[in-house]
Amino acid sequence: MPDSFYDEREKLVIDLYKNQNKSIREIAKIAKMSFRDIGFILKKEGLSHGITTIEDDNDNKKSSRR
Repeated sequence: MPDSFYDEREKLVIDLYKNQNKSIREIAKIAKMSFRDIGFILKKEGLSHGITTIEDDNDNKKSSRR
């Protein structure tokens, strides 16, 4: 896959989330991407998508909703 294809999908995800207020589930259906990939893009852009990963004292990772 060329990088430009992924760049276009990143722009689509950001537009859908930021400008069109679509949920992660809706974006996944439209862009045909996994929740993980969408979360990675939103995190990279500094956008909060409602799920955070926290580490406890034993370095175990847990997910929680904000």
